[in-house]
Amino acid sequence: MKRPTPEELRNAREVMRADYEGDIEVIADGVEAEAKRMVEKDERDREALDRFLTESVDGSSRVLNSLEAQEGLASSSHSDAYFDESEEPLDEPNWMALMYAALHADVIEELEGRGIEMDRPFDGFAVEDDEEEEIEA
Repeated sequence: MKRPTPEELRNAREVMRADYEGDIEVIADGVEAEAKRMVEKDERDREALDRFLTESVDGSSRVLNSLEAQEGLASSSHSDAYFDESEEPLDEPNWMALMYAALHADVIEELEGRGIEMDRPFDGFAVEDDEEEEIEA
């Protein structure tokens, strides 16, 4: 097998990054849709939305599969998030824990880019009233 060229390596990294970004977008889309659903049903529950985010990240194949976790960490902007957030030292690499923290941080960043702050997740959503406003004379 021939050694890949620098350009081939760059292209491979770009493909991996695009795949990882797709995973981030899918999870962020789900969280955004859940927040909108909560607003429409007048069930604004920040803790439930946080659980939804946590379960979505935790259930991702990026977190559950150690090879996908390693690939995701290579593409993440927050590959060191575990060490920023956790006080638990790692005696050996725990790819799933590292990937969970990184993916969670990347999804939060994606949501913030969409104007959704997880400490105030419902602020940006307005529910349209079916009733017409009365015009005062």
